[in-house]
Amino acid sequence: MPVGLAEAIQILASRRAGQRRPDAMGAAFNQGFFAVALICVGATAALKILWPLVGKWFVEMGAMGSLVDSYLQVAAYGIFFVGTSFAYSALLVAREKRGRWSRRRLSSRAPTFPSTTFSIYGKLGFPAMGMRGAALGSLAAETAAFLF
Repeated sequence: MPVGLAEAIQILASRRAGQRRPDAMGAAFNQGFFAVALICVGATAALKILWPLVGKWFVEMGAMGSLVDSYLQVAAYGIFFVGTSFAYSALLVAREKRGRWSRRRLSSRAPTFPSTTFSIYGKLGFPAMGMRGAALGSLAAETAAFLF
């Protein structure tokens, strides 16, 4: 749902930019961003609350089930950062700065692999955290992309 709303933000903001109405473009973004953020918060809460109840339908309980649960309980917080990053990207595309900004955004993801590797396998003095470390690495990368 956040991706669909981000596309709607892009369409509406692009239309307002084409009409040379930057105030209306900002209003479209603000309303869309609020909707995306609200849906992401709801999806995070739903995943954290419902996964323990419905997870057994998707993954066998036991070792694998607890690994998936430990990953999702941390990674669920990343939903907000990913969804709102989509909204900001839609605004940048609508403002026709996609080429210049997208290269910078990709460069902010470059440290993702080493930080994720360190947290999963315990390299360079970091403790080995397994699936929980993978979730923390993903969350850190999503947060960094959002802040960028």
